[in-house]
Amino acid sequence: MQFSFSTVPSLVCAPGAVAQAAEFAQRRRLQRVLVVADPGVVRAGLVQPLIDALDGAGLSHALFSDVEPDPGEHI
Repeated sequence: MQFSFSTVPSLVCAPGAVAQAAEFAQRRRLQRVLVVADPGVVRAGLVQPLIDALDGAGLSHALFSDVEPDPGEHI
């Protein structure tokens, strides 16, 4: 099997980086943001600061959390 895989051009990993997410989206003139997280991450409250930042910037967003955390190779 052959395939090609590309990922994002940049990844920000730093304390408080979620607070920069809305600015990041605005600089790229995004109109809608899709947030993908597994249910455990949502229950732990780790997604809410991102949602709050997007709301504060007036950015439209949707949360998709119907995913299997750390899926095996069978998926």
